[in-house]
Amino acid sequence: MSTQRIIVTGAASGIGYASVELALKNGMTVAAIDKSPAISEVFRGVENVFALQVDVSQPSNVIDAFSRIHSHWNGPASKLVCAHGIYRFKESIALSPQEWHEVISTNQDSTFYVLQAFGRELISESQPGAAVVVSSIAAQRGDRTEPGAHYASSKAALLGLMSQLAVEWGNAKIRVNAVSPGYIDTPMLRIVEDEVRTKDIVDNVIPLQRLGVAQDVARGCLWLLSEDASYITGANLPIDGGLSVI
Repeated sequence: MSTQRIIVTGAASGIGYASVELALKNGMTVAAIDKSPAISEVFRGVENVFALQVDVSQPSNVIDAFSRIHSHWNGPASKLVCAHGIYRFKESIALSPQEWHEVISTNQDSTFYVLQAFGRELISESQPGAAVVVSSIAAQRGDRTEPGAHYASSKAALLGLMSQLAVEWGNAKIRVNAVSPGYIDTPMLRIVEDEVRTKDIVDNVIPLQRLGVAQDVARGCLWLLSEDASYITGANLPIDGGLSVI
């Protein structure tokens, strides 16, 4: 892995940031992408990181970002972690078209744009690669207390996208997999969860009786990108402390 180049989206915080940290520890060179202007400050002075502020919900922005990365490295990235996304919850009958579109555009559409750009570069240059998309247990498990049809739909769509691209790109030697985190202690979780509910979930719902941390998910992502997972494609790895088997 020491000579590999990796692109990470959602890199300014949470799972994306943890993935960048782990990639650097493994000797990789990283292009760190985030919509937040903070991305430049987060990685200012960090060696082997090319930080870009990009709104990946716009296809033209994604094309431009990949062109800049290719020029910066004089070649494509062979690894990708799509860790960007937003979380919203609201009862389905109250959702406005704008609220639906915001989540679908950010979580689903933009992931396709990023994967498409990644695959195009590798296929055009006849190079192998591997990608991981960050889905969620919400893709396959409803939540009565936090209804979010738009969020669940966007994350379920990523599993379908991952499966299809794994088949389409298999003969190009490009692997595509997913991880589905459960309750992970990230800024996103802290925005929507209160301490009382979180403690109840940890004590009474999650079999391992702890919240996950971003590093748990990053390790899963980097493993799926590694040669140790070279015969794995089209797979979804739950990283949820056992929650998905209840």
